[in-house]
Amino acid sequence: MKNLLRLAVLFFVISIVFQFWSAMQKNSSSEPRVVFPDGYQLSPLIADNKFKAKVGLSEQIEPTSMLFIFDYKTIVPIWMKGMHFPIDIIWLDGQTVVGFETDVQVENPPVTIYRSPVLVDRVLEVPAGFVKAHNLGVGNQLDIELGEE
Repeated sequence: MKNLLRLAVLFFVISIVFQFWSAMQKNSSSEPRVVFPDGYQLSPLIADNKFKAKVGLSEQIEPTSMLFIFDYKTIVPIWMKGMHFPIDIIWLDGQTVVGFETDVQVENPPVTIYRSPVLVDRVLEVPAGFVKAHNLGVGNQLDIELGEE
């Protein structure tokens, strides 16, 4: 009887540990993450559909970042419609930086349209000054993890 009770307690403890471990694994991989060559990490908002891509960061009052994901490579136009803060635009082919626009100022109404220099499938918008602060250059590789879908 004591062995059966010990076995039940052991099973209970193992199941609690497994549930805790599973929850930790899920939480650590559920947020998107971008790691830069200097080791800096950020968790951007994700624009993975047409509505989110159209709205972009214009609904954000405080400076933050957003990763735009496209189904195919294209020349991507970006404008500053409704924006509340200046940004840097990082043009990406996969995880490779292929160009950027720095210190893109708010324009209400928008006048300037920024276009990727080549076909891209991702665009990362970050607060202005980010590219310079992290010494980013064309050809840099970013480690982009999208988290759980």
